[in-house]
Amino acid sequence: MTGASSDGVASGKKTINPSKSSLIFFTTLVNQYKTKILIDTGATTTFINEKLLSHLKHPQFVHSKSYYFVLADGKASSRVLGTVKLSIQFANVPTTIEAHVARSLGTDIILGMDYINLYNLSIDVKHQAISIEYRNRLLTTNIDPDYPLYKIPVTSSNSIYIPPYSIRSTPVTIPTSFIRPSLIANQYSY
Repeated sequence: MTGASSDGVASGKKTINPSKSSLIFFTTLVNQYKTKILIDTGATTTFINEKLLSHLKHPQFVHSKSYYFVLADGKASSRVLGTVKLSIQFANVPTTIEAHVARSLGTDIILGMDYINLYNLSIDVKHQAISIEYRNRLLTTNIDPDYPLYKIPVTSSNSIYIPPYSIRSTPVTIPTSFIRPSLIANQYSY
């Protein structure tokens, strides 16, 4: 008799771990502070973590009206404290965007579709590069090497029996310290 595999799967089927993360990060200067930025095509706007503001030089608040926004799952919400104007270096050229200051964000900055559309950002997966159009020039920078993948503990919200060689879907809960906007947008079945 054999025991369960190291990944906890008792069905005998092996799981395949992706060789590359689906998250796209690049590191650059934001208001003269070195910052890791997540490109998120599922985010309509750009967000900055409130905690990062204390490190930035001359953050310029545009609006200071507080409100709540709901993530793509329609359940998780976060508080926005207002908006701030950011200077993001892209291939050593300063670009600007107005970012929403989020109270709890799973990363320093989420670059949303507002920036992607404004600068016609494109992603070259084969060459692991991203580029933007800026004043009739094409600027290119590298995507960061694989960002570490995290295994997140989940607990089934319901009591469920999963027979061998079968697939079942069930709602799960995760500790709030693990909530990341990039995770909420995806549907997971366990």
